[in-house]
Amino acid sequence: MVVLDRERDLVHQLNLTATFIWQRCDGQCTGEEIARQLVEAFDIDSRTAEASVGLALQQFERLGLLERA
Repeated sequence: MVVLDRERDLVHQLNLTATFIWQRCDGQCTGEEIARQLVEAFDIDSRTAEASVGLALQQFERLGLLERA
């Protein structure tokens, strides 16, 4: 997936895991819920899923792509 940041004229290319997380950043799912979905979709352990979601959300926020509710 590619995310276009028109404010900064940047294009961000997301890998499969980041795309999965990004698609769930709709204000309806918590990070914990996204991590549970990641466990089910990718058959990974919960610790890895939680770390992946946490890092992705931090990165999205740092890049100005996501705002905390």
